[in-house]
Order: sequence, then structure tokens, then C-alpha cells
Amino acid sequence: MDALTLNTTLGDDGLYQVEWQWARSNQRVPQVGVLHVSVDPKWIQDRAALAEVQAIFHLLHEREIHGTRLGNGIAIRVSEKTIALAVQKKALKTTGAGRANPSPVIHAVDFLATKFFEAEVSVAKWTEPTQYKQFEAASISVGVETPTVRVVCHLIGQPLRISRHAMYRYLARIDQKLHKLDEHDLSQVPNARWSHAWNWLTRVLVNPNLEEARVSSKALARVTAKYGEGTRYLRFPDAGNVILVVRVDERGPVLATVMVEDLYNPFFERLPVMKGAHLMTHSNAMAKRAARK
Repeated sequence: MDALTLNTTLGDDGLYQVEWQWARSNQRVPQVGVLHVSVDPKWIQDRAALAEVQAIFHLLHEREIHGTRLGNGIAIRVSEKTIALAVQKKALKTTGAGRANPSPVIHAVDFLATKFFEAEVSVAKWTEPTQYKQFEAASISVGVETPTVRVVCHLIGQPLRISRHAMYRYLARIDQKLHKLDEHDLSQVPNARWSHAWNWLTRVLVNPNLEEARVSSKALARVTAKYGEGTRYLRFPDAGNVILVVRVDERGPVLATVMVEDLYNPFFERLPVMKGAHLMTHSNAMAKRAARK
């Protein structure tokens, strides 16, 4: 397993120095480097942990020191316990959040709880390597917004975030086909399914066949009350009755959840299609399909 090991200290200049080592499983000599991290005054609590999270984000997402793969086969060994608490797999799979509440780190690690879910995060003691390959130093910062991964969506017209909730609902409703009463507990779902979910969602969001789903007039009030004004609903025809729900918050567009359209009471309009000599509406087609199951 490849390992990213970090050690964070506060310098005399008020910047956090995050030393790091990147060791591939088949290499004896690691790459090492240092990141000088400034943290916005907005953040009062767990500033060192936020600096270390920003360093992980910079190395894995921005610099891609591990290539373009996700979190599979990666161990992240941190010096700040709060980070490990925030991404405990058992807590993430059952509550959607780690055990670091009310720390701001709980939101800063969104990228580790989604895109890099498979990475194993633990606290480890820092050991100076005797041999190493020097990586260039860099200066980065934690601004008023914590690290955010945004993915392309041509239909929306700007990049959007994929929320934890959307990934977890995709896993429960589409990937695992869990009953509504069981969809909050993903403890039995293998970690690798999170990588699958991330790949599926990012591929669908750039697919040219992705289309806008229009809410039917009879369902408009109910859907608006649940998901809010200005929400957009996206449908990928190959995925049947799956709807991607996109909202806009203070940080821009976000894929907020993934829903499965009701087979007997569809919320969204579709054009009727010819079936033999008959013009069949979408609601009739869905009801017939459900009756065959």
C-alpha cells in the first residue's frame, strides 16, 4: 500500500509547516516535501488540523502525487487526531459524518469522505527518513472556504460539488437497491463502492445525453416544498428512473441528492412514445414495467 505521512507544526511566522512523505509500496526511497500553510483568521478552532487537511487536498487532488486514481491502495498517516476522527469509516457509513463534531474539520474533509473514501486514514508517529527524494516546497492557504472538489457538468453550465448525501443516496438507492427504511445504514457496503459511486456520478455529469427533467404540474407544489425553489432535476436516460437533484447554496451548485422516481406516481414529465400502434405515456409504461417485476 502507498503511504502519505504528514507532520504539522506552527512556525514562528504564524504559518503551519506541513512536512510530508510519499512512499510507494514498491519503493524504498520516499519523496519528501514541505508545505507552508496560512490559515484564514476566520478559523479559530483546530487550525493545525485544517492546515494538514489542506495539505492532503493539495497533494492528492491538485498535485496528484498518486496519479489520477482515487483512494484505493492509499494509507494517509496524519499527525492531527481530529482528522482521523472526522473520517472514521463506521461513522461515515451510518451517520454521514465522522466523530469530530463540532470541529470545522468535519466539513473540510468532504473530499476524503467522497472522492477518496477508500483511503485509510490513521494517526501515526513521524519518522525522519534516512534516504529521500526532495520535492519542491510550496505555499498554500486555507481561505474562508475549506477544500472543495468541483466536477464538470456541461448541462448546468458550471462546475458543481458532489455532496456526501448524494453519494450515499446513490449507493443506497441505486447501487445497493436498499429499502427506504434501510438506506441510512451503509455499514455492510464495501469501501470500494464509494469509488464506483464517484466514478459513476462524474461520468454521468459530463455525458451529452444528460437532460433536464421537468416537474409535472400536479407534482410541482410537493416537489418544490421538499427540494426548494430554483432546484434543477437531471435525468440520464440510460439510468431509467434515476433523478439527480442539483441545488445552489452559498458555495454554488451542488449535487444535493439522488432520488428514484416513483414508478406509479411519476413527478417528472416525459414525452409519450410509440409502442407498436399505440402512443404510450411515460406513466403507463412505468406502471406496466413495475407490474412485470
